[in-house]
Amino acid sequence: MNDLDRALKLRRRLAAWSDAVQPQAADLAGGYRDLLAKRITNAQLAGLHNVVQVAPSFRQIKRFVAHQGDKAGRAGRNDVQDYWNAVGKALEGLRRDAEQIWAEVPGGPPSGTPAGSQALDEWHCRLVREFVQHLVAHSLWVRPVRRW
Repeated sequence: MNDLDRALKLRRRLAAWSDAVQPQAADLAGGYRDLLAKRITNAQLAGLHNVVQVAPSFRQIKRFVAHQGDKAGRAGRNDVQDYWNAVGKALEGLRRDAEQIWAEVPGGPPSGTPAGSQALDEWHCRLVREFVQHLVAHSLWVRPVRRW
């Protein structure tokens, strides 16, 4: 299989995975609906989205999410800390999906090599971007409307 065929298969697999994971992101947002717009602001959601769009590694995404949770914990906002912990756990769990998709489409570097590890991390970040896009969109959709 040439690189173009592999890239096309990965892109198709990503699209199918994204459709399948959307309910999981919606459930996460819905589970914290009462915090949205009051304790989890649009700016925080936009910050998460921006970080996952530009982060070169999952480690940086994980660091951002953990920092948001730690910051909320220091401020005594345990409910917000729980939210960020749940987001971090969900994003970390996407690693298994990345490994599975990577294994399903042959032709890439072996995952045990440095090149394979880097490629797998990049693929994990792609899944995180898709998941966070769903999470942010659904969070903005389900948030309670603030009345003046």
